[in-house]
Amino acid sequence: MNPHKMSLPEVLANFRARNVTFELKDGTKRTIFVNEIEDEDDDQPEMIFMADDPKDDVFISQVVDAVPGSANFSLAIHQMTYFELKFVLKGQKAEFKLKDGAIKTFIVTNVLIKNAAKTNFTFVGNKKEDSIDSSDILGVKIIADK
Repeated sequence: MNPHKMSLPEVLANFRARNVTFELKDGTKRTIFVNEIEDEDDDQPEMIFMADDPKDDVFISQVVDAVPGSANFSLAIHQMTYFELKFVLKGQKAEFKLKDGAIKTFIVTNVLIKNAAKTNFTFVGNKKEDSIDSSDILGVKIIADK
């Protein structure tokens, strides 16, 4: 896929919150988990595919081609800080795979700190039954509605 030929909503739907293998202009390939995508509207000089570590970020000017992985339950919420979780998930439609095997899908309206002494968070939706404690979650993926 060529992200240069896509609109921003298409880029977000195809590349955000998943592993992406980039073919770079220098002939190398690099795979990163794209946490977020920012562009000029976010005061960036160009579109950036943002990784966990800024040194791994990929700039659109480096990219020849990109192959997105499936949007599986790969969002590593148990390794993310409160601020990262809130930044990545708030306002997003997310699918949560729970330890009991159930799957719940809803738009995350907020992320709350449940216990400051532990890294427990509550993901809140519009309905009371949409709230989920992070200790009950096996995995999360962001759903890009098309």
